[in-house]
Amino acid sequence: MLKRLLLALLLAAALCGLPMHAQRAAMNYRGPYVALTAYQMGDTVTCASITYVSLVRNNENNTPATSPTQWQSLGSTSSSGVGSPGPTGPAGATGPAGATGPAGSNGAAGAAGSTGPTGATGTTGAAGAAATVTVGTVTTGAAGTSVAVTNSGTSSAAVLNFTIPQGAPGTGGGGGGSGPTQVVTLSATPVFDASTGSGFKITLTSSFTVTSSTLINTAADQTTVSFMIVQDSTGSHPFVWPSNVHNPGTVSPAANSRSTQQFMVDPADGSLYPVSAMQYN
Repeated sequence: MLKRLLLALLLAAALCGLPMHAQRAAMNYRGPYVALTAYQMGDTVTCASITYVSLVRNNENNTPATSPTQWQSLGSTSSSGVGSPGPTGPAGATGPAGATGPAGSNGAAGAAGSTGPTGATGTTGAAGAAATVTVGTVTTGAAGTSVAVTNSGTSSAAVLNFTIPQGAPGTGGGGGGSGPTQVVTLSATPVFDASTGSGFKITLTSSFTVTSSTLINTAADQTTVSFMIVQDSTGSHPFVWPSNVHNPGTVSPAANSRSTQQFMVDPADGSLYPVSAMQYN
């Protein structure tokens, strides 16, 4: 018994000192045990799911399970003669990163996200320029037509032009102030006296340059007052309107021209306001 154990130990020691391929060569697996086969020292066989190694040469007709002098048991094994797997070894080191693969195709568009919160109120902008409105022309339209207002300026600098239809003729009434057209003598400061009539004519010449003029004695029962400003054959003579005549038209500077405009009397203070645009002929 001691001799058989020493022989197995010597064989195992000899095998452990060899590399794996040498161990496989030294331990020559012959498959399942066959009784009439002559096995040599180091041959291994399986018998009844147990692996045995031959301890002697020309080992023939010696059943391994009952011939401990000729065979040494190496433990149970599978029917193929291969031992059961050992435990899983430790994980190897992580290999280097592979090369970046090609870019994939674009995926489908995702669903629209929800509306974000309202942003903070912005700072107040600088104040814009103030708009202006001025009166342009005032024209008398035909009786029965509608009042029309047009803007010949811009949205921020409006110039409003009015077309006011002529009213229907009045009936009866005791309106005063009518009378013949008064010819006013030219001076540097001519005076238009409304008590003498409701129409005035003045001819501008080189004899005097009008620097101011005055309208007096307008009556509460006067309805309208008319002015005719005439240029002589030379023309280009200036004319300054009375201060209580509001928004008059421009006097034509053309030679021999007549600039005519009609005004309505304000009974509150006797001042005049145009009821028609300046007429030229």
